[in-house]
Amino acid sequence: MTGCAGGDTEKQAIVWGRRAKTLKRLVLGFTQARPPDPPSLVALDITASCTVSVRLQEPTANDSPITTKFKGI
Repeated sequence: MTGCAGGDTEKQAIVWGRRAKTLKRLVLGFTQARPPDPPSLVALDITASCTVSVRLQEPTANDSPITTKFKGI
């Protein structure tokens, strides 16, 4: 029995087509991803005898990817 969208085979083909399209978009986004630019300013303030404060300023480039965190080395 077929409905408005066709038979089961057609429905499965549509679903797999959507999955393939989604996967292609994910792969494209992954290949275009790049690490963020380094911060434009890093300042270290000594606030007490055993305490320091680190200030970071976002990169000045407008096309830099979003930076959510920095990892110390």
